[in-house]
Amino acid sequence: MRIPFIDLDRIYRKVKDNIDNAISGVFGSQRWILGPEVEELERTFSDSIGVEAAVGVASGTDALLLSLRAQAISRYNRQFFRRDEYIITTPFTFVATAEAIIRSGATPLLVDIGEDFNISVSEIERAVLSYKNVVGILPVHLYGCPADMEAIMDIASRYDLFVVEDCAQAFGARLSGRCVGGFGDFGAFSFFPTKVLPGIGDGGMIACRDKRNRDILRALRNHGGIDKYDIEYIGYNSRLDSIQAAVIAVYLGYIEEFIKERQRIAEAYISALSGIDNLILPKAEKGNVFNLFTLRLSHPLDRYRVCRELNARGIGAGVYYPVLINEMQGIRDYVVVSGDLNQALKAKDEVLSLPIFPYMEDEEIEYVVDTLRAIVLS
Repeated sequence: MRIPFIDLDRIYRKVKDNIDNAISGVFGSQRWILGPEVEELERTFSDSIGVEAAVGVASGTDALLLSLRAQAISRYNRQFFRRDEYIITTPFTFVATAEAIIRSGATPLLVDIGEDFNISVSEIERAVLSYKNVVGILPVHLYGCPADMEAIMDIASRYDLFVVEDCAQAFGARLSGRCVGGFGDFGAFSFFPTKVLPGIGDGGMIACRDKRNRDILRALRNHGGIDKYDIEYIGYNSRLDSIQAAVIAVYLGYIEEFIKERQRIAEAYISALSGIDNLILPKAEKGNVFNLFTLRLSHPLDRYRVCRELNARGIGAGVYYPVLINEMQGIRDYVVVSGDLNQALKAKDEVLSLPIFPYMEDEEIEYVVDTLRAIVLS
């Protein structure tokens, strides 16, 4: 049996007619960029998150970057941060998180993570007290599991910091009944095809609390101004395509089903794999949307050996993420580390992600479980 890490075609086939009709409508209108489909998606998206407004952009990375730029403009009345200003984030994430901070002009201040792989609240506060010029916090809801936003927002309030949430992997995740992306000043989302809410290429969305920031974001995504011949800011070409918005809107209509499917598979994995020595499983918390199902293989299990053997037997397992941000050769000179990163260092050597995607069949789940058990118990 061959089981891919994610089967995009299987998801598409479930909604094929609706997607084909949506795409056909865009071809009929010939309004390819920031058309009515984008405006409608922005309205629907903001309603689903529970925020004042949403702004479509070209990628999840741009969603992070434009959110930070908008903070510099609205909060400090300047277009970029300074290199001696710190934004606290996690070292255990995709490079886009730190990349956006650096491109906004600031310096990523990396702190350790907790058992759920998300940024440690206690380490955030320690960093705030240890460094001058901390201006903001950029938590990541890693693998679809919400970070402790209530505690993070409490710290932000006490120390007058802004918060931009990296929600790339966590559309639909909830904490105390609230959607991630609706806690901070901004929530940055990705529509990369492997995400919980997928698109058909790169695309992103920014959830924001007020219309002034919405207007700044709209200008930034459009070369820096509404009037293209008299721009207000140094901007970007980061407009969401109409055809992307039309497809994402279709998938958004099925999002509750997609999330329930991911949670069903995660619960099956957890139930079947519980009790195996040196196998540490994620918790089946209701707010987790399981963009990735990531477990840990502690010593003496060899994570890479297990991954290779799963792959050899047709199972698309993978490692997310094997290198910390501060270890990356192109970025390490632009970041600062606060304290030790013991938990992040441990996690990067132990994590392994199993296939999880809507409409996985029971026999596929059983094959993954049986194969993994055979490998780790041999």
